[in-house]
Amino acid sequence: IGLAGITVGASILIAPSVGRQVDQLAEELPRSFARVTAQLEQFGWGKWLLAQGSSASHESSGLRQAATALRAVLGVGANLLVVGFLGIYFASQPRMYLTGMLYLVPQNRRDRMSEVCDEIGYELRWWLLGQVFAMLLIGTLTTIGLWLLGIPLALILGIIAGLLNFVPNFGPWIAAVPGVLLAFSSSPTTGLYVIAVYAGVQTLESYCITPMVQQRTVHLPPAATILAQVLMGILLGVLGLAMATPLLVVVLVVIKMLYVEDVIGERMRLPGRDRAGAGKRTIC
Repeated sequence: IGLAGITVGASILIAPSVGRQVDQLAEELPRSFARVTAQLEQFGWGKWLLAQGSSASHESSGLRQAATALRAVLGVGANLLVVGFLGIYFASQPRMYLTGMLYLVPQNRRDRMSEVCDEIGYELRWWLLGQVFAMLLIGTLTTIGLWLLGIPLALILGIIAGLLNFVPNFGPWIAAVPGVLLAFSSSPTTGLYVIAVYAGVQTLESYCITPMVQQRTVHLPPAATILAQVLMGILLGVLGLAMATPLLVVVLVVIKMLYVEDVIGERMRLPGRDRAGAGKRTIC
């Protein structure tokens, strides 16, 4: 409720400015792309790169591309709507759904399964708070950095960077594309400065924010995170890519508690149970 209130309040305050910048961004990106294309045509490698892109683009018509884009937008919007309503229902009465799920487990294992569910809730709660904090920080720092460089539409570019940071690994790269494109359309030097801003902000997030969050949550191996994102992206598209990381958190907690500890017998320490006063264990 608090996060929703903050989001609604911020939206009311900045919605007019953001709306104007979204329209300007939609108009400016094609122009920037045309200017960057003209600059690339001055070099041999640029002409080759443009030739590869043009040959690939001629394989499908513009109408088919527009239809594909429209279906993708409608699909993402419908998925987000469904997920939003499910989140509201689950958050309103979480104990009812948890109790119903525990009835599917034998009685002698219900206490252990309840511990696992509590641990999953703890891990996801801190992961989500860490992600929200990182998104706000990256959005703010990106906006300030681009504004200091004199990049137009710095606010909407910062919002895009913050929102797409919810998707680790791939999101920051996608978010940097419009800002870098606008900067390179101005001058190569400005483009390099903008790349430095995005890289600096992501470095701060990777080496400062993420380690602090992982002190309270399960550590996510980078290779496992990327693999989960690729698999979920293939299965569910954009929604699967966004949900891959929290699902990986759930899977790691289940493996550690139900398999590593209960089956193999290796005692471990998870941040949530250690914080709750459980026995001291070593991190795997």
